Amino acid sequence: MYDGINSDASTIAQKFPHAAMVAGYVNGNFAWTQAEWNLFPHANHVTISITASADAGDVLDVETGDATPAQTEGWIARRKASGYYRPSIYCSRSVIPAVRQGTGSYILGRDYDIWVADWTGSPHQVTAPGSPAATCAATQYENTTNYDVTAVYDTGWPHRSAPAPKPPAEPANVHATSVTATSVTLAWNSDPGATSYRIRVTYQGNVLKEQTTSATSTTVSGLTPDHTYTFHVSAANAKGASAETDGPTVKTPR
Repeated sequence: MYDGINSDASTIAQKFPHAAMVAGYVNGNFAWTQAEWNLFPHANHVTISITASADAGDVLDVETGDATPAQTEGWIARRKASGYYRPSIYCSRSVIPAVRQGTGSYILGRDYDIWVADWTGSPHQVTAPGSPAATCAATQYENTTNYDVTAVYDTGWPHRSAPAPKPPAEPANVHATSVTATSVTLAWNSDPGATSYRIRVTYQGNVLKEQTTSATSTTVSGLTPDHTYTFHVSAANAKGASAETDGPTVKTPR
């Protein structure tokens, strides 16, 4: 990604006509005109606000003379209230701790991202100091006279809208918690993306019964004593179903 002030747009377009992503200001003295954005018809346009009170931008610029770390929480709240999924803060590496403090209850990597300036001259990803552990979505590593260069490490950045839901993962840790001569109670780990679970019961390769539940445990009854059954569990939501498990296999007592 390449970025700069408004007068840099033409230079960036000349040097990098096929840039996949460019960033520029939407307010302040260096705001890009529509004509300057139009120089990059095929690029993803990342917009930067220098004003925390403005409900604008993919990114809030936290630098001396622009927004402050203390203003980040309010700007993030404002953007989220407008439907923006996960806005970003631009700052230098040394300012990250102040930004994490200024964002209050918002969690880095979940509620907002950081685009960090760390001018080493080489692409590198920055692990943000502080807790919880998180990495920065992008690193501005080169600062030249006419433009800056950034390596973007999050392929979905900037996160303007919520990601499309996906089918859940195959249930994990499926195990029997109780076994009688005629029933088996199963439990498994919860998947936050699942809305239901299907249990198929097979005996010697043949399907005997099938049932569904929205819980993370279920009892399969009506079984025969001294028989070995295999239980196959899959998870589902509106986007589809996961693969099903190959077990467990449980023998009912006599």
